[in-house]
Amino acid sequence: MFVQLLREINRHGPDRWRLAVLRAGGPGERLCRVTGVCPGAELLLWVTGKGRTGRVLRTLAAIRRLGIDPVDVSPPWFASAGAALNADIAPPPYSADQHAAYLAVKRVGG
Repeated sequence: MFVQLLREINRHGPDRWRLAVLRAGGPGERLCRVTGVCPGAELLLWVTGKGRTGRVLRTLAAIRRLGIDPVDVSPPWFASAGAALNADIAPPPYSADQHAAYLAVKRVGG
């Protein structure tokens, strides 16, 4: 998993902000075409705008403060967080209990 942060600037200052949380794909996987990422990646979260970008970065920092590496966060959580952020509402919290449940399901092949 990795984050791509694009900030396009013109002579009047920051013009556009885009942030994507991506997962590198393996051979034979269907991947999204993402500028600057070859051959592509699975898109977990996509937001635009300075405010939304900042909220994603603060949310990832909060997850790190729980002792959880964002690389290990449940991919469906990223989808719901992205949907919430793009609707201009707070993303759902990610808890240590939720993370433990995700890891348990993952261990048994879910």
